[in-house]
Amino acid sequence: MSSAIIRWEASQLGADLAKKCFERHHRPYKMNQTNALSRAMNIEPGEGWPLTLLMAHSFFVGIVIVTFFAASSALFLTEFGSETLPYVYIASAIISTLTGSVYSWFEKWLSIRKLLTGTLLFLLLSVTVFRLSLWFTDAYWPAFGLMAWFTVLNALLSVEFWGLTGRLLDVRQAKRLFGLVGSGEMIASVIGGLLTSLFLRHFATEDLLIASAIGLVFCMAVLLKIIRQYGNRLPHPVTDVEERRSKFRHLLKRKYILRIFLLYLLAVIVYHFIDFRFLDSARMRYQNQDELARFFGLFFGLVQGVTLLLLTFVTGHLISKYGVRIGMRIRPVLLTVCTIALIISTLGVGPVEMLFWMALITKVVDLVFLRATSAPAFLVLYQPIDTKQRLSTQVAVESMVGPIAGGLAGGVLLLLHAFGPAGITYLPFAVLVLLFAWMTASAGAYREYRRTLAEALRGRSLEGGSLSLDEGSLVDILKARLEGPHPGEIIYALDLLERQDSEP
Repeated sequence: MSSAIIRWEASQLGADLAKKCFERHHRPYKMNQTNALSRAMNIEPGEGWPLTLLMAHSFFVGIVIVTFFAASSALFLTEFGSETLPYVYIASAIISTLTGSVYSWFEKWLSIRKLLTGTLLFLLLSVTVFRLSLWFTDAYWPAFGLMAWFTVLNALLSVEFWGLTGRLLDVRQAKRLFGLVGSGEMIASVIGGLLTSLFLRHFATEDLLIASAIGLVFCMAVLLKIIRQYGNRLPHPVTDVEERRSKFRHLLKRKYILRIFLLYLLAVIVYHFIDFRFLDSARMRYQNQDELARFFGLFFGLVQGVTLLLLTFVTGHLISKYGVRIGMRIRPVLLTVCTIALIISTLGVGPVEMLFWMALITKVVDLVFLRATSAPAFLVLYQPIDTKQRLSTQVAVESMVGPIAGGLAGGVLLLLHAFGPAGITYLPFAVLVLLFAWMTASAGAYREYRRTLAEALRGRSLEGGSLSLDEGSLVDILKARLEGPHPGEIIYALDLLERQDSEP
């Protein structure tokens, strides 16, 4: 690992030297070109180099995820088949909960620099152990462990990267640059997915884990570079983890937060059911391990490419014009259409090949709109919650509600398996019922969102610094308050609008 870091730093020094030489001879042209590019990308002076480092980090995170996903999915399905997937969902839920508890303990005692560095080292060690296990043993457990570990690896990488980004950028910078920073991961996923097939012409499926390990090494190199140059921007916030956990009981007393929990619970259960159907169809179509890995690599690259296009050209306009309601509803509505088509295919109407393609399309729709509409909508749902409870709510959603939903999904799938092969044929019908429940929960959450938002405005508990007026409902409510009878609310609404308008 140290040699890789030295090579990276040497190449960086060479790049810096070449950059200085180029600037010396082409300064006027370069400055004009750079300024135009910075203006087009909404980058302010002094932000270019830290943004470059963050995008590089994001890019290597994407390489890690796409290669680990392709390897773990292909190895697991080859060894076990889809009938063991329910146990993976349950194991992943348990491991995620335990890992989250351990991470919270370290978060309490370690500085942010040591915490982020330790997270990447731990992930690098885990990937190395899995690869060595596949090398030196013929046991089945590494394939099972890889599949269960993918969720944890994905979550820890997200916590590490966005934790770093959130501390390196202030609130105003985050609003402008988060999308640009995160694009590195999706670009890497597209490239990595397309190159998976070429990689497997010369290497085995297991060797994709070596690519994951190399990606983690480069993540570490970029992180160390950021810490050396911008360590003063990485303060460790004083948080009482035990106090945060104890607040979970108080969160359950708030109707709006319960609506958010229910909405997330249903969405995650549906996600796992669709995932199971997709992996089951892929296993029936592709029998060879390398064929599965190629398919998953191309699939992941396709999904990330479509997601990037939607995030770039559609999502912001959609949320701004139509509000959080459309962002919450578009995914379950589209999934309902896909599920009905899948049910028709399951009943034998149409060619057998259609069953695979409908499972594939349903999975693509789920993953694309998860990130393109559902995730932005969920971020908006957190806004009316006061800042002291907002973090606790997000932590509870990710570390408690999500794993519970995964465990429930695994339990239901095991129950369906108990009825034999015919039991799984009822899965699309269960998904359809859950989708209607999801849409009902979305409508209820949106009503509570409007009510809670109005209450927060009356109580003057919204904070302009962390507020986003890109969502139409919030703007409408603020403007409505300008015509109200209470001078205090009018002044407060004006203050929020003015503070938001003054931000770049």
